[in-house]
Parts: sequence; structure tokens; C-alpha cells
Amino acid sequence: MASISVDGGASWDFISLRGTIAAQGEQVEEITRPNVDGHAYAKRGKRGLVMRMRSAADGDDAAGLQTTLVGYKALEGSLVTVIDDFENEWENVLVLEVTPVRQMRLAAAAGGLTAGLYLIECDWTLQHTEIPT
Repeated sequence: MASISVDGGASWDFISLRGTIAAQGEQVEEITRPNVDGHAYAKRGKRGLVMRMRSAADGDDAAGLQTTLVGYKALEGSLVTVIDDFENEWENVLVLEVTPVRQMRLAAAAGGLTAGLYLIECDWTLQHTEIPT
């Protein structure tokens, strides 16, 4: 099951968590000087890119969705573990921002987390902080 969790703390499950955390790679910066032929680059270290993932979760009522959103927003600035729809797992991921995309009432529900009639989708802006070995 897709989820985002804090070590020893809150855990949030999702019907779906789409997207991927980019593998970290060497970052380079162009340092070419004016009036000098060619290009020059300097290595600046291994860093993860800022990525986006989209979550979907259901709930029993509209007030519950607002409580869920408050819980998501409380994760901003925290290091979390992310598990996506394909059970790929990333640790030490920084939650930079959580943005609600859509909240709606469904006509009927089957399955999901609670078989609730309310759905919330959010965009998660994340950055992997772990340095590969």
C-alpha cells in the first residue's frame, strides 16, 4: 500500500501515490569564462532533484478531509519514508510542500481506504536527501 510516514511518528496511507523520487546524481555548474574558447564545468556534489508526486485518499466526510489535509501540511519540513504504488521505497525524503489539488464528493464508493464518499488529491513536492554510496 502506498504511504508516507515519519520515523516513529505519523503515517498516511493512500489509495494511490503516483510519481517517482529521482535518483541522486552529480550536480555540475558551468564556469566558462568570457572570451575563452570551450566550456568548463565544476562538480558541486551529489544532490537529489526536487520532484512531485500526487496522492489520492478517501474519507468518510468533508470534515475528515480537512483534518487529513492539516495532517499532510504538518509533514512539511519533515524527513519521511515514501512508498509508491509499485512498492518502491525511499527513506530520508524531505517534504517541501503539500498542495491540495482536488477535493470532491463521489456518487458511490467501493474499496479505497475507508470506502468513503469523499476524495482528496494532493501534490507533494519532495526532495531526496540521502547521498548514494
